[in-house]
Amino acid sequence: MISANSTIAQFNRVYNQGVKNHFTLLGSKDQDKFDKMYGVSKPGTGAEGEGGASAQPKAGNISDEEDEEEEVIAGEGGDKDAEDTHDALKIVLQRQFFEAVARAASVRYASGSDALPTLSHKLQHLFESNFGPLAVKNKSKTIEDEKAFKVADKVLEEYSEELTGVFNHFSSKSGNMTNGRKDSILQVNELLQMLEKTNLLDGKTSDLKLEDVVHLLEKYYAPEGTLKAKLAQENFEQHLKANPMLLRVNQEAAAKKLKAEEAAKRAEARRLAAEEAGEEQPPEEEEPAQEDPEEELDEEAKAARDEAELEQLRADWGEQVLSEHLVYINGVELVYFEFKELLLELALRLKD
Repeated sequence: MISANSTIAQFNRVYNQGVKNHFTLLGSKDQDKFDKMYGVSKPGTGAEGEGGASAQPKAGNISDEEDEEEEVIAGEGGDKDAEDTHDALKIVLQRQFFEAVARAASVRYASGSDALPTLSHKLQHLFESNFGPLAVKNKSKTIEDEKAFKVADKVLEEYSEELTGVFNHFSSKSGNMTNGRKDSILQVNELLQMLEKTNLLDGKTSDLKLEDVVHLLEKYYAPEGTLKAKLAQENFEQHLKANPMLLRVNQEAAAKKLKAEEAAKRAEARRLAAEEAGEEQPPEEEEPAQEDPEEELDEEAKAARDEAELEQLRADWGEQVLSEHLVYINGVELVYFEFKELLLELALRLKD
């Protein structure tokens, strides 16, 4: 479901557009938040809420009632207490899950208007192509991945304040608000800037490459459209097929063919000139000064030379594909918990 054109940040924003998705669930530990939202004073202060001593808080607003449509208005906390659009631990009710699936279909297949003109078509395609064959059989994270994140999450929580500061420092959209909710994200180009400033991409402190970072970014993306898919061997072979003169063996064959054609043209010109002059045989052409011929290579040496040339061509082609792909994903958005997961992946990569 996830791709450069349908990110988690986009799913979150579209999900929060639903009127019924504007709610607040409070647990037993959220008494202070409840008091703040509904104007209930703490015992012993001598002041009651706006409704007086007999005023009862609206308990219906902190439930999971299926018909609840009323949007809970937060207290006077300002932006600091605003709900985070991209909160990874947000509770989702069953009816909201169904709505989220429908909204996700509209985001995922937004560009398929011709083949999938209506939301009904998109939703049907989603079940047939994604949920039906993949939802049960696929597991985005292995058990080892889950264990590694649980262990690392303790460290991430310990440094959460510093991490949030780094995230906001490099984010050009830090502090953004969308429909009264926090909407801070980090774009790919900003993430790469952070890695460059921390010397992780300088080739000196680590062997981390730009291509590796892109692969980590797209770890959970749908296969089509990723850098890994674009760098597939079959695509390189198609590139060579479309540009055969990149190979030295083809260049040499073309040069020989051109040389033979030019020699044939000169021979024909001499023959015609001899006929006009009444001569029986055209004069022999003086052989041009021969350059020192390259030393003949045996089959094994030729094979080694061709293999080295092919590797260089593939490396050059890969750099071009990577450069074009970076332009494609530069503005892709990462939410905070994706940023944390990426840091873990980088740490494991550097550890290995």
